[in-house]
Amino acid sequence: MIDLLEYTAHTPSEGKIETLHDAVNAKITSEINGEYGLEFDYPLNTPKSQSITINRICVCGGQMYRITKLSRDSSGTEILHVTCTHVFHCDSRNIHIQTIGGTAETIGANPSAIMELAFADSKFHVLTDAEAQERGLQRIGADGFLIDFETVDKTTPYDVVKQIITNCGKGELYIDNYNVAIVETIGNDSSMRIDTARNAQNISIERDISEMITRLYPYGKDDAHIGSVNNDVQYIDSPNAAVYGVKAGYKDYSDYEEPADILSHALWEFNSKNADRIDVPDVNITATFIDLAKLGGHSAIHLGDAVTVVDNGNAIRERVIKMEYYPYEPQATTVSIGRIKKDLFFYLNQMGKGVREYIKNSTSNGKVSAKAIAGKIELASDVSGVSSTGDLRLTGDVLSIQNGGYMKCRIGNVSGTFVFDIYNNAATPEKAIYIDGGGLKICASSVKVGGCTVTAENGSLYIDGKKITVEEASK
Repeated sequence: MIDLLEYTAHTPSEGKIETLHDAVNAKITSEINGEYGLEFDYPLNTPKSQSITINRICVCGGQMYRITKLSRDSSGTEILHVTCTHVFHCDSRNIHIQTIGGTAETIGANPSAIMELAFADSKFHVLTDAEAQERGLQRIGADGFLIDFETVDKTTPYDVVKQIITNCGKGELYIDNYNVAIVETIGNDSSMRIDTARNAQNISIERDISEMITRLYPYGKDDAHIGSVNNDVQYIDSPNAAVYGVKAGYKDYSDYEEPADILSHALWEFNSKNADRIDVPDVNITATFIDLAKLGGHSAIHLGDAVTVVDNGNAIRERVIKMEYYPYEPQATTVSIGRIKKDLFFYLNQMGKGVREYIKNSTSNGKVSAKAIAGKIELASDVSGVSSTGDLRLTGDVLSIQNGGYMKCRIGNVSGTFVFDIYNNAATPEKAIYIDGGGLKICASSVKVGGCTVTAENGSLYIDGKKITVEEASK
């Protein structure tokens, strides 16, 4: 049944208020790397219904869900409809992180270590490698896999976890109340068979090759490619190219600039262990079946399990990626099997992320905010560069402009002292305008001021040939 807990509870047995025996139509939804939720109905105007309030926690199937929405239905029987979100998805969004990433702790780092930084000083516990192994799981990074996590400002642990998975190009979120981890895969290899001749009410199967790539051109930061570590070839071919033909495409791995790192991530796209490999057709299956295991108080399959779907005698082996499960009702269980379909909702969601980033980094009139591009540029001491003509040079911290080998201008840091020097056009140029310890100096035979020419001869100043006379100031 469903237990009601105080909003401060950290475990399913802490702070119990009521057992909601009269709850009906309880439905649990879950999706790999997506949302977990609980919904149910409860009779209004009963003593226990008064205890069901926003932010309290409901426990169903051993998992904790925070009440995020209450709605009332007065058509016929007075019913309170309760909508809950898993405590991970709810609470991890309510923790503010001012800045994370871009440091020695997050560049070339274990993905799980970055996750631990995100959840530091919170009620969440990131599973250790040993704790994950006890659950039959392997944390991302346990095999030495590393990523770069660049600086992110004004974010939440929830968004950090999403970004880690994106940077890895793999990984699935394991959630057990306030215990979390990013693992290689969740679920098990199930013997479950879904067949319309046995237990399925309906099966819908879709096969799609529109997104399939068998020849991948991977690019990193600043369009870096893999030629230097791949025998001067800038692409990799999947073994499935012999089955489906060459279908060329590219992917950006903009967080990586080393060719070896780019190649490593690209190879994962064709790996047989990658549930989202890009070199096979997408198979999307929706099935509704009678889950007889519910009579024993549990489901026959779980999120992430590999199951067999029988379609007209053909057996298809795929994973459960989404579930809609009624633990206490006769309604059939609905599962999505295969891969998460990139439908219109997916693309709108991606566009929404981009819009949110643009809004954060722009001003009210639509211009890019200077704050969004503020930062520090660090150059190594031996950095140098010369333009094609040889006249523009960058040497360490000094930028200089020359002409035919003669210095014309330089600005920068020389031996710890700031310099700004402009040279004249003589055959052997000398400093004409420069800054030293005594201030700004101008050394020239004449200076143009507005429409007048100022010259100096024999210690006297002349304006357009007319001598400037001075007298001693009276005391």
